[in-house]
Amino acid sequence: MQKRSSYRVLIEGTVVCIFDLEGAVTVTDDAHNVVADIMEAGLIFERVLYRDRDDLWDEIIIKGGRFLGFRLIGEANLARAIKKSFTFQS
Repeated sequence: MQKRSSYRVLIEGTVVCIFDLEGAVTVTDDAHNVVADIMEAGLIFERVLYRDRDDLWDEIIIKGGRFLGFRLIGEANLARAIKKSFTFQS
């Protein structure tokens, strides 16, 4: 059985916010599966941010319903992280 990350999801407007709950695998290392979960859930979003185990927010880049990579946001405050994420072109 494949180990999975443990996380909680919060929706802030058009942003999906993922909190890493420090399971067996980090959200960072399980990003492909986390993205698949988001897509299966049918969530409508413009951005997907995640809080890593250092309590910093970064962005998960999704194109065509698939995990593409990460974008460094590096903010501890969620509101600032959301604002900063929208300064980047999709």
